[in-house]
Amino acid sequence: MTKKAMSIYTTARRGLGRPILLTALYALALSACAHPIAPMRDDHTIMISGKRTAGNSDREAAQKMVIAAARMTLDHGFRYFEFVGAANSYGSGPPAIRPGVDVTIRVYRTDPHRPGVRDAESVAAGAL
Repeated sequence: MTKKAMSIYTTARRGLGRPILLTALYALALSACAHPIAPMRDDHTIMISGKRTAGNSDREAAQKMVIAAARMTLDHGFRYFEFVGAANSYGSGPPAIRPGVDVTIRVYRTDPHRPGVRDAESVAAGAL
């Protein structure tokens, strides 16, 4: 192959490879941003899977669920949430959540001023 032919061949390869490479990089970047958002059961309740807490202690499971609940609350455009049916869910302490068990939360746009309602933005900022 002559130098000129090799130069054309190399240029053609680069021209085809760059769009494919960029497309692959864009797809990878977008997939890294995506995370599953649990669907709402009705207008104000969300079921959160307990799979990620299986094998954790009760305290670790409660912390993970509080963080997951805050994340789901904010992802759905709400600010406040409370655990539905969790014993000891009132107050600022961690709710009694069994590891590996699904939980249900009720979400609110404004603070209903009830015991057990948590501010998802405060949790996201590190206030467990």
